[in-house]
Amino acid sequence: MFSSSRGTELSYERDEWRNGAFTAELKVALTSDAADTNRDGRVSTEELRKYVSAAVAKRTGELQHPTVDRDNLEIRFALLTVPAANTPVVHMRAYQLRARARARP
Repeated sequence: MFSSSRGTELSYERDEWRNGAFTAELKVALTSDAADTNRDGRVSTEELRKYVSAAVAKRTGELQHPTVDRDNLEIRFALLTVPAANTPVVHMRAYQLRARARARP
């Protein structure tokens, strides 16, 4: 579960963002290569979390900090491939299957 802010914080939005800070940065992460830190053409769950968390904190002057439910952090898979036209293509199922195959003894 990826939440827009900590339980003790507000989630901020502005007309110029056309969304809240969390949604605005999530859209950037999923429609560009901004979150693809290893430049492999895919945005992993870890890359998404790191990018959105840092970008939201910066956008809100450290007033809002997205958080992740820590129960499922061991499951890692790519969310999408960022094609040249910046149109996201979801690849979750293939990566889930590969992760399961690697986890088998």
